[in-house]
Amino acid sequence: MEKHKQPALSLSIDQFKEMDALAIQNFSLPIELMMENAGLQLARLVSSNSTRKKNIWIGIGPGNNGGGGLAAARRLSGWGYRVKLDIPDRKLKYLPALQLKRALAAGAEIAPLSKSDLILTMAAPKTELIKFGHGPGLYVADIGIPGDLYEHFGIRQPDFDLSGILKYTDIQT
Repeated sequence: MEKHKQPALSLSIDQFKEMDALAIQNFSLPIELMMENAGLQLARLVSSNSTRKKNIWIGIGPGNNGGGGLAAARRLSGWGYRVKLDIPDRKLKYLPALQLKRALAAGAEIAPLSKSDLILTMAAPKTELIKFGHGPGLYVADIGIPGDLYEHFGIRQPDFDLSGILKYTDIQT
């Protein structure tokens, strides 16, 4: 009797980069559209879990995920939140650099990361972030990745509802 293999619950960061590339190649999804979707989802989550009186720190990497964080920073700053950006590597790719310019123009500030209460990842949980799921909240946001790509990677597509955001513990069940 063959055992049924359960789908994976997370992707490595390298697999996620490949998923992005396949979404662009196979589905003509522009990276800037996925970046904006990511930013909107992150901004919606943060605004529903914070107040305008608190400082909001967003860790920014040099790649496209960093661009999504910067799109969120722009939105949150525009909505009146105090947004701080921790950017250890200032050699940003083209689109994240453009998003940084937009976020700073909207009022975000560059400042080193302080304590974090919330961690958000896009499309699927990253194996490198799972260790944080039991402390601060780990959330997964829908950025428009088609179900076929989840299947390609042997991962179960999160059952996003209308909010487009799921807590990691909800994905595990």
